[in-house]
Amino acid sequence: MADERDNTHDRPLKERLKASVISYGIRQFAVIILTFGYNVVLTRYLAPSEYGMVAVITIVMNISILLADGGFGVYLIQRSADVTEHDLSRVTTIQLYASLLIALICALGAGMASMFSPGQRLGWMVAAASLSLPLLVIRGMALLLLERSVMLDRVVRVEVLEESVYALTAVTFALNGSGPWCVVIAQLCRAVTGCIAAVYLGSFRFRRVAMVWDDDLRKGFKFGFHYQAAQLINMARVSVIPLFIIPFLGFQAGGFIERAWYFCGAPLSIILAIQKRALFPYVSRIQFEVDRIRRFAQDSIYLSAILDKFMFLPLLIFARQIIIKVFGAQWLPMLPLIYWLLAGNILFGALSGTLYPVANGIGKSELLSRFNLYNLLASWVLIVVCTLIFGLVGVGIASIVMWSGIHWLQAKIMSQVGKFQYYRQMLKPLLAFIITWGCTIILTKIIKTEDISLAGLGGWIVFDMILYALIIIILDGKRLQNLFISFQETHKTPVTHTV
Repeated sequence: MADERDNTHDRPLKERLKASVISYGIRQFAVIILTFGYNVVLTRYLAPSEYGMVAVITIVMNISILLADGGFGVYLIQRSADVTEHDLSRVTTIQLYASLLIALICALGAGMASMFSPGQRLGWMVAAASLSLPLLVIRGMALLLLERSVMLDRVVRVEVLEESVYALTAVTFALNGSGPWCVVIAQLCRAVTGCIAAVYLGSFRFRRVAMVWDDDLRKGFKFGFHYQAAQLINMARVSVIPLFIIPFLGFQAGGFIERAWYFCGAPLSIILAIQKRALFPYVSRIQFEVDRIRRFAQDSIYLSAILDKFMFLPLLIFARQIIIKVFGAQWLPMLPLIYWLLAGNILFGALSGTLYPVANGIGKSELLSRFNLYNLLASWVLIVVCTLIFGLVGVGIASIVMWSGIHWLQAKIMSQVGKFQYYRQMLKPLLAFIITWGCTIILTKIIKTEDISLAGLGGWIVFDMILYALIIIILDGKRLQNLFISFQETHKTPVTHTV
């Protein structure tokens, strides 16, 4: 038996998890406010066709970041053995070479695109944004030890700072008429800020080391390959915008789909980011205790179901009013698609978030790469077919069908850690959601809300959230009380596990 503490930190693991969840939760709300703010400005100052270009830049950059990382960073977080300065320097060297290679490929691709299409801007935007990759590599390694130790309260400082810089830069250049270039410039400024702040706060200092391909690197490559493959395949599903939607339906349709995904995915993005960043290193530290993992998974699904319904309510009920008041009437054609996407996220969103950190934490990242590969194949078939038949709403119809694939992942993880309650965890949150939704619909029929002001809309949203909170407390107050007491007392109970 061993005390559940990191060798270099005095606080128990569960206390660090508590601090990380709280701080990262605050971080997510701060980031979502910043993100919402600059997205409102960009949505008003960029045309739907220009947002189609932004979607392409974002997809290419996200894929490039994953390729440059190679999965070695997450392997160092997951592995049970200690991580040394030599390990970090060796992985950083690999990632720096990869990032420079990707930046060179982007530059060459932009040059070739200009030869065939003189005057094109998109290729050069991607090439300029790729210059941020080496800085992001150094930033990630500087913060890795803090993430591994489940000390995200310090990581949060860097992420909020760089997101603030991104928002300020993007808005400033958008107001000055820079078009899609405002996002590229903001990406570069964020990378510089994040790199400097991470090196200042983190304890890692890069040193040149000899590159020896040993068993540990091979093991890291295997784990990282599946971990990154899962995310790359997931991003490949999003590539339907530049590869199919834009060529066949135009940049405007691509902009509508990108904004609809953002609008409908905002609540899940908050919850999933907390789960991914805080729960993955926590499960990694208790990966040999399947009983604790099962209990932890049940509680995580239940709390996710409560939180996502809480945030989805106003988006579903007041979707039209929010689009008009916040984004502008020119974005109303995406409203039918939004309803379809919300339906899938409301019904199934809480079920997936816990499975990812659990699978990665127990070292089974290959399950996620296989799951996302199956989803990739299904998504391209379904999105292409449904879009050709139903138009833009076909993307939403396809997304609901694809949610059924979560059953396969659930079965595979249960085969590793044993059975735990799954669907039952979201019944009461869903019931509270339906009751609140029904009451609000009745009230909005009585009190007309078509011409409601922005302040009035905010009042209705607050009312919805309060009503939902009261109903879930009435339906399941005892369990909520027990979870709250357990969370409050994590630092009082010594925790041990077998290594």
